[in-house]
Amino acid sequence: MRGERWRSLGLVYRPPGNRPWSRTHAQLPTPFWLDDGRLRIFFATRDAQRRSHIAWLDLDPNHPTRPLAVAERPVLSPGPAGGFECDGVYPACALRLEG
Repeated sequence: MRGERWRSLGLVYRPPGNRPWSRTHAQLPTPFWLDDGRLRIFFATRDAQRRSHIAWLDLDPNHPTRPLAVAERPVLSPGPAGGFECDGVYPACALRLEG
């Protein structure tokens, strides 16, 4: 699948709503290839106050509609009241730095 054109697969993942930081939404999917060939998708998910947190799910590129793993904790969460990120954070891109 690497090197192929991206295509829409429809709904691949919906948060089950059982984590306080991930009640709804899996928006702004941001793909990142892992060294072992899995495709990690970073996405924004929302808590009960509708603040967005960043999480991820891993996909097998040969079966992309069946998630292999989903983050147990957010990668990044909203900051303290008054900060620029107090109402939420979104993934924009993922970069590999120094390997």
